[in-house]
Amino acid sequence: MSATSTFNFSDRSAITGVGETAFIKGAENTAVDMMLEASRKAIADAGLKPSDIDGMVPPPIYTTSEEMAANLGINVLRYAATVHMGGASPTTALQNAAMAIASGLCDHVLVTLGWNGYSALRPKAGAPPTRPMNMNTLTNTIQGYYIPYGVFLPVQMYAWLALRHSKLHSVGPDAMAAVALACNRHAQLNPRAFNYGRTFDLEAYHSARWISEPFRLYDCCLETDGACAVVVSRMERAKDM
Repeated sequence: MSATSTFNFSDRSAITGVGETAFIKGAENTAVDMMLEASRKAIADAGLKPSDIDGMVPPPIYTTSEEMAANLGINVLRYAATVHMGGASPTTALQNAAMAIASGLCDHVLVTLGWNGYSALRPKAGAPPTRPMNMNTLTNTIQGYYIPYGVFLPVQMYAWLALRHSKLHSVGPDAMAAVALACNRHAQLNPRAFNYGRTFDLEAYHSARWISEPFRLYDCCLETDGACAVVVSRMERAKDM
C-alpha cells in the first residue's frame, strides 16, 4: 500500500440505532446509569438484542467495555476499544467503530458517551469528596504554567487559538455567531435538548457577556447531565433491518 493510498470504509457501515437520555441540570443518575439507559434505547432502536452487540467503544472516562457489557447482558465481545482524543473522542469513536466493521471484526458496534457535566461539578451538601484528578503530563503543565496566570478553563485556552485564527484569516464575529446560531437551531429539532424552546438571535448573541474574548456566552458548551449512544452496523446487516 502506497503512502498516499486511503482506506475507504464509508459504504461498509451505517448507524442503525440512536438512543438518548434527557439533557438536564441536576440528574440523580450516575454517568454509567445514563449511558446504560441510552445504550438500551439505541439497541432497541436498531431492532436488536443486547446479545447482538459484538463490538463496543466506550468513552475514555467513567466506564469500561467490561462494565457496560456486564450490565447490558452481553457475554461475548469480539472487539473493544477506547479512544483518547479529548473532546474529539466521540466522533473519532464512530470512525473507530466503522473501521472495526470494515475490517470484518464485528457486525454491530455500540458507541456511547455520557457524564454529569453539571451535577458532578457541583456536589450536593454532605456528599463525600470526589477522587482527586489523576496527575499526568497535561495536568502538571496546566497546574504549573497555566493556573498561576489565571488560565484553567478550556474556553480560555481556545480563546488564544481563536484570536490568532481571526487575525490570520480575517474572520469576524458574525462568523462565530453563525456557529452558535446553527447549534441553537439544531437544538430546536430535538425535544430532549436542554435549549429546546430557548432561542436567541444575532443581536442577543452580540449582546451576551464575554466569557473569554473572542468567546461570548452563547459560544460556550452547556453544562448538562446526559448520555447518548449509537449502534454502528455492517452495511449488509443494516439493509436487512
